[in-house]
Amino acid sequence: MDLFRYSDFSLLTTFSDTFGYSALEAMAVGCPVIGTRQGALPEFIRDGQNGILLDLPTDEYGEWIESNTANRDSPAFEAKFTDEVERLAQQALDAIVRTHEEPGVLARMRVAARQTIATHFGSQDASRFWDDYYEVALNS
Repeated sequence: MDLFRYSDFSLLTTFSDTFGYSALEAMAVGCPVIGTRQGALPEFIRDGQNGILLDLPTDEYGEWIESNTANRDSPAFEAKFTDEVERLAQQALDAIVRTHEEPGVLARMRVAARQTIATHFGSQDASRFWDDYYEVALNS
């Protein structure tokens, strides 16, 4: 967690991730995340507010459109994958440069990242939910 505290960004450029717990850990200590617009990441990373979302062509389930390609061991798939990695790397680099060129943007993103976790993933709300849930269950 200390590494996140001293980092400008955490990077989760995934092609297939169901949730992205490492993104939550980074945001909890105020480290904005650069992630792909994939899976659950767009549900809590707000592009330009608490992190940066990189565009990735996805299907209706939020998965990279090439994830279930039958010929993943082919040279054609390797070329598509390599091209996509290069494109995402350039997109991330461009976003980092833009962020550092605009005074105050990174500081605002850091605050917003912490607020996102406190608001949507805070332990107090979860504790209250489960306490109430068990109370209802025990009294039923």
